[in-house]
Amino acid sequence: MLSMRNDPRPARLEIITNCGPADGTFDPSIKTSYSTTITCNYGDGSQETLTGTTHNFSHTYAAVGPHRAVFRGVPLGAITVIDFKADCVTQIKNLRRCINATIIQVYGNADLSNSLIDYCSATSDLRISDTSVFGGCSAFPNSERIYATGCPKITGKISEINAPSCQYLRLNMSTNISAGSIAQFVAIREIYIYSMGWNQASVDLVITSMWGARAAYTYNGASMQIGGTNAAPSGNFIAPIEGADWHEDTPGHWIPLTPKAMIYDLLNDVNSEGFKKWAVISAS
Repeated sequence: MLSMRNDPRPARLEIITNCGPADGTFDPSIKTSYSTTITCNYGDGSQETLTGTTHNFSHTYAAVGPHRAVFRGVPLGAITVIDFKADCVTQIKNLRRCINATIIQVYGNADLSNSLIDYCSATSDLRISDTSVFGGCSAFPNSERIYATGCPKITGKISEINAPSCQYLRLNMSTNISAGSIAQFVAIREIYIYSMGWNQASVDLVITSMWGARAAYTYNGASMQIGGTNAAPSGNFIAPIEGADWHEDTPGHWIPLTPKAMIYDLLNDVNSEGFKKWAVISAS
């Protein structure tokens, strides 16, 4: 028997799936950087071979899994896109060796339980929503698009996501992610962090960090959804007037004193500072 240390066989991308006849078509898709031939052994005695750069496999299982689907004939470094969404996937093996897979979409697999660090190559597009992928926020890649909606096993603070290239971030309903600064998301265009179960102090923390970083954001017209089950931010959403929400420190120059006043400023640039204004900030 060959030991794992000395096994000369090349590593292969593998899927463990519970797909059965009631689940419809099992249709994993892989793209490669050059034209090549890939065979998928579906684990039930069937296989399919495709040639090209886009490999859209399709199979209907006669019985409920688990099945072990193995992709043969392609070096893992040649894989650029992995699309295994909604295929009853519970585990993906050797995913971390797909070092050039910049797009990974595995959302809609509720029982998928790989570690978040396995997706570290996805610097363009990572979609793991509605899965049991686990790990801390610091393991997120610096991806342009991160969708991790409804992922209860991801923990840590949003401030630990080091992704300055991120343009689209959806973490809504991933309720074990706690609040923190979002100043690091300088390229952000859209951020969904609603229904996180955050209290008012947590929501205030996020908005205060946004206002403090207002000059760093590079996109004009970004939007944020921070309502849902989250508490409402403190203060009042009103135009500048001396009082609890605003202070005129010098004639014609206004300082927002509450998070809701900060939201007003982020949308309107009250002092004509020239920062990129937000188009929508929706809070409870």
